[in-house]
Amino acid sequence: MHYLDVGGIPVADAKGLETVLKGIKEKARDDDALLAEAMRILDLFIRLTAKTRRTEVADLDQRIISSRSPRRKRLSKSLSR
Repeated sequence: MHYLDVGGIPVADAKGLETVLKGIKEKARDDDALLAEAMRILDLFIRLTAKTRRTEVADLDQRIISSRSPRRKRLSKSLSR
């Protein structure tokens, strides 16, 4: 959204979202219809983006935990001696 609003570094999804918003603008009967449809699409987009990010963060967390597990086991063994 920031890229579409003020520019800056392009984001992969920005062009597709821009195209969808242009289509909504062409189809809308008036400003109220434009706003209602754009809000529906943006809500769906935000939900998908948030879900994807949560999944990515959970995957990253799991990789970090997995990568640290052997170290913790070695540390626990050395401390218990």
